Amino acid sequence: MLTTATTSAEKVAEVKRNYTDVQMEEGRIVWQGSCGKCHKLFTPESRDVEKWEKILPRMVKRSKLDDTAAGKVRAYLLAHTQPE
Repeated sequence: MLTTATTSAEKVAEVKRNYTDVQMEEGRIVWQGSCGKCHKLFTPESRDVEKWEKILPRMVKRSKLDDTAAGKVRAYLLAHTQPE
């Protein structure tokens, strides 16, 4: 996962720059399949970037996603997050 950006807007721009629409769609599929197995899914828009950044590390570890899948999930969620 790339995390060089600091502001929320920069993080969103970073994922949109570094992940294709296809990769983000793959992230959506992983998110629905992996995360949805254990709990209700909240829409990406229901959280802001900061909240997703707090949630994702813990959930990635619990779900045992590899770095590639985790990066795609992060990209999908941040690209579709609540605007600030």
